Amino acid sequence: MHRTLWRRAPDGTAAVPRARSPDPGGPRGEALSGTAGRKAARTGLRKIADLGPGVRDVVFTDDGHLLVLDAEARLWRAGLTSGSSEPSGDFPEPSGGFPKSPGEPSGRFSELPGGGDAIGIAVRRAFPWAGPHLDVVPRQVSWHRGPAATVVRADCGGHWCLAGRTGAGSWLPLLTGSATVSDPDPSWSPDGTRLAVGVDGVRVVDLPWTGRRTGPWADYEAEVWGWTPSGRLLLYHFDGDRWSLSVVSPARGTRPRALGAPYADFEEWGWPVGLAVAGGGGTCVVAFRRALVRYALPSLEVVGVVPADGFVGQLTPSTGRRHAATESEDGVQVWDLATGVPLTEPLTGFQSARLSPSGRFLACRAVAPADPSSSAEPGWSIWRPG
Repeated sequence: MHRTLWRRAPDGTAAVPRARSPDPGGPRGEALSGTAGRKAARTGLRKIADLGPGVRDVVFTDDGHLLVLDAEARLWRAGLTSGSSEPSGDFPEPSGGFPKSPGEPSGRFSELPGGGDAIGIAVRRAFPWAGPHLDVVPRQVSWHRGPAATVVRADCGGHWCLAGRTGAGSWLPLLTGSATVSDPDPSWSPDGTRLAVGVDGVRVVDLPWTGRRTGPWADYEAEVWGWTPSGRLLLYHFDGDRWSLSVVSPARGTRPRALGAPYADFEEWGWPVGLAVAGGGGTCVVAFRRALVRYALPSLEVVGVVPADGFVGQLTPSTGRRHAATESEDGVQVWDLATGVPLTEPLTGFQSARLSPSGRFLACRAVAPADPSSSAEPGWSIWRPG
């Protein structure tokens, strides 16, 4: 699902593989059994609503509600459905606006306590040398139902900080890093007891977060990775010579166990940018720059290849891991993880895809205007296949 920024080789060049796996043992980009002859039942995406310009990020807490992070680091809860799959009247219509202040009545959002200044204070604690006037810019919110834990990413100059809390507890600074070296992009283990973060590979932070103590963490080498249904991490790593897949159980504190070097036609597919494990755990999907490839687990046999153009980042699975959203030069698209086929046409001009637990709803953000002088802020909107 996730990726770190590319490491550099000792000579300063990017560590991008140029050779194929030493044991090809597979075809070179054509459709294979599992997807051969199977056509995707693609549909369009129907917009349900636009969120106002004050929204920085959203996450689905379930198929009926959104957790919304605004530009002032406040957290809001928004209703999406009313006992059915149709949008309810309390969700903003496309012309609806986002509340500009806590006192502004809207009837569409309810503010959650403990956001705003409390998050800013926690973030500034991570940078004591910067003083109390450090500019804190909220960027991303992540949430897990199990421990009712919330994590907010904020940028501070050239650095980022993750602040987290469980329930209605106090916010704690969890991790910091350089925005030019790593992209944290946190993701939860299925049971919500661990958080995987992109820090020079992948760092796994354990819950609970209590008092002034953050749970212990473990570091693993990987360029892209994804959680399995059983709570293990599947790691795809380039060691300077070849790419290999390994699996590790952070709960047991064991070392990664190598599964092997799966076939990959890097000349045809490009390098990997995302990974997700399907719900049953029997296959994983790797998004290369120019192909979506399914591998059987643990045999690593290639069971499907779908050529594509320009994957640029995340492969975001739904909670049930039946669907995943991709981001490419063509836009945002929803895929079936089990079959490896696209379910929707690309939604051009959008990025930062978020899927509801069932995969029935999609939230994404409009791409920023190309004109650097434009003051327009990219807005979020909610979609569903229609």
